[in-house]
Amino acid sequence: MTKILIADDESNILMLLEIMLREPDVTILSAQNGDEAFTIAKKEKPDLIISDVVMPKMNGFELCRNVRNEDPINETPII
Repeated sequence: MTKILIADDESNILMLLEIMLREPDVTILSAQNGDEAFTIAKKEKPDLIISDVVMPKMNGFELCRNVRNEDPINETPII
């Protein structure tokens, strides 16, 4: 099963991406800020992270930096 983590503070964008990426063998995880996304990423170890740049608590650049410094998720592709 593939896991995709979507991080965006706009609930409409989260919902739209969840609908667009919905597949039988894909689990969609969502977070409303970078801090929440980082916590989920450490716990769930997604196969892909899709992130907004401008978010509260931790922006997309900080999220990328933190993911790249965290084993074992440091190789996770980020869009």
